[in-house]
Amino acid sequence: MHNKRLAPLTLALIYAFSPTVRANEIKSAAPSRPASAKKTLPIHITADKVNGSQNATITAKGHVVLTQGDNTLRAPVLNYTTSSGLVKAPRAICLQSSTILVNGHNLSFNTISQTGVVYNATYALKQEAGRGQAKKIQFLSPTHYQLHQATYTTCKENTQDWYLNVHTLDLDRTTKTGTAYGSSLIFKGHPIAWLPWMEFPLSNQRQSGLLTPSFGSSANNGFDIRIPYYFNIAPNLDDTFATRILTKRGIQFQNQFRYLEPNFSGQLSLEYLPNDRLVHRDRYAIFFQHQQNFGHGLTGNINYQRVSDSTYFSDLSTYLANTALTTLPQQASLNYSFGTWDLTAETQQFQTLQDPSAPIIPPYGHHELALSGGQDFENNIHFRMNTDVTHFFNPDRLDGDRFILYPSLSYPIEKSYGYITPKIGYNFTRYHINTASITPLDLALNNNVPISANTTRSLPIMSVDSGLYLNKTTHLFNHTYTQTLEPRLYYLYIPYRNQNNIPVFDSALADFSFTQMFSENRFLGNDRINNANQLTAAVTSKLNDPETGVTRFYGALGQRFNFTPQQVFLPNEPPDLSGTSDLLGAAGFAFNQHWSVDGAVDYNTSQNTNQNNALTLRYQGSPGEIINFRYRYSRDFLEQVDLSTQWPIHGNWYLLARWNYSLRDRRILEGLAGLEYNGGCWQFRSVVHHLVTGVNTASNAFFLQLEFDGLGQLGTNPLDVLKRNISGYEDTSQLDANLP
Repeated sequence: MHNKRLAPLTLALIYAFSPTVRANEIKSAAPSRPASAKKTLPIHITADKVNGSQNATITAKGHVVLTQGDNTLRAPVLNYTTSSGLVKAPRAICLQSSTILVNGHNLSFNTISQTGVVYNATYALKQEAGRGQAKKIQFLSPTHYQLHQATYTTCKENTQDWYLNVHTLDLDRTTKTGTAYGSSLIFKGHPIAWLPWMEFPLSNQRQSGLLTPSFGSSANNGFDIRIPYYFNIAPNLDDTFATRILTKRGIQFQNQFRYLEPNFSGQLSLEYLPNDRLVHRDRYAIFFQHQQNFGHGLTGNINYQRVSDSTYFSDLSTYLANTALTTLPQQASLNYSFGTWDLTAETQQFQTLQDPSAPIIPPYGHHELALSGGQDFENNIHFRMNTDVTHFFNPDRLDGDRFILYPSLSYPIEKSYGYITPKIGYNFTRYHINTASITPLDLALNNNVPISANTTRSLPIMSVDSGLYLNKTTHLFNHTYTQTLEPRLYYLYIPYRNQNNIPVFDSALADFSFTQMFSENRFLGNDRINNANQLTAAVTSKLNDPETGVTRFYGALGQRFNFTPQQVFLPNEPPDLSGTSDLLGAAGFAFNQHWSVDGAVDYNTSQNTNQNNALTLRYQGSPGEIINFRYRYSRDFLEQVDLSTQWPIHGNWYLLARWNYSLRDRRILEGLAGLEYNGGCWQFRSVVHHLVTGVNTASNAFFLQLEFDGLGQLGTNPLDVLKRNISGYEDTSQLDANLP
């Protein structure tokens, strides 16, 4: 389960310092102790001069070294009382264990009770990066320590850009909890935060406590302050409750409960804003996901999402990607796998979020029972079958039932140099429409063609897929490459059936691509199946470096040839009676380990026009050096330029930027500008983000964050926005700072 808690201010004082005696030639037995006490390790003391006896007080002077197990104490003078187990070092000492290094003065430690104190100490954690000073360190038990008038930082020894100034720091390694009382955060010599109390974990284990608050502001919400508290209920259960203060709207309550069991897992997220002062109504959001394995091949899934209104995300979401959502699924399913077959029962509907400037037609919900699978026979014949029965419903449109049965047989013949796969199938579909539910909107969307109450569609489907694998060694620019050539032919035959009287429940026109070029149907869904008497031809070639495995160049070209014209179309789809499909081309070239370029072309040969073009240029140098450029063109739809970068500009300063501009609309669709600084033990980020969320709406956000390594953050975290906007972005906290 994700570890969601305060970044640890992890201090690990030695487990228990148990001085043992190793004098010049003296080795003491373990100190006397109650019979019930645990056995202590022997004490060894070495020194220039040792006085005393094993049964009294031993005084060691000059280069004194006392060891017990992994613990070592160095001091100029040391007194050890064997009867009480008391060790005193009145001068400067150096105490070292597997977890901490302490330099201080006037140490007093009882090896029996495992209690003691050291004054005017500096410490450095070995397993963590933390270090600091303390006027007094008390050893309360083998696993419990207190630091008084202490500091803590993760900065390197010669730098102290930030530190915590703590009145009392309590460290309990039994509960693996640290508690700071009366602490202030000092940054660049100035106090920037005061925390009367804070609790944090001393290990990587999750710990209940107050998480780092986040701060922000926007024109829509005013100041935005979120204060979360994390409950570590159990190793497999946790809950995060947050109070979010929006100065223009009110107080929003958020809660996320997560659970993880061997056979099921999920999370429930709730958000509630009572009486939003700007819209004068309650606002809420519900997100519930659950996955379960019932055993014996039976699994289940629930995905339920709902918000109070269509503008919830654009008004209140802290994740700007959510503002582009238009439909929220509400779905539950059961799947039973037995052998090579899968039986699935599913129910699904959607909440549609409408933009008044660009309304959409709500999609259909459905109840579905589907069976899919097959059998491979010894004579290399492969049998596959897909069948389902589905009931479609929509409160504003017609409802109906659809039954599909699609068995098929294929006979793949595969060799090292190529393959050929003939396939034959039969698609049977039957519709039953509730004619009383047909609305004028349904007729308009179906080009005013009457919709039949009962319709049957039967289609044989035959195809042959074939290809070759060819390669040779090629010498270019004094380097040896392996060149591949893979031609492919795909023939498909499907007779024509008039389907205009069938409503469109779940079908849409698929984007034309190399993958779609070799598929049976140019439509997504099952309400339309194209007629076909066509041959698809394509060739792919690559230039591979055999030493590194890197593809230096690739190219692909393909086109579909129709021997009979297309006769099946979606309502309102313009007919295409050309004998050929668009010509698809793609190519890419890696100039070196830093620069690469990729391009794709969709060219309509019958109209001599470009349908879709894309060009991507990328530079990736050292970590933190990224430039991305992309141009996209789609005829009659869009023309966009997209430029993004993360680039070091001076010292440890990085420029962050993204510019996604619509040449057709003459406006910025998404823009980002910011600066990032890596101080070694801290990072600073300042980001401004603009995102178009609708035809006439946009969201603007400002992120300002200070992150202190090993402690936490102040401000609003922009990392999700940066990773989504700048491909290849690297968190500067993971980069080595160029510090003096």
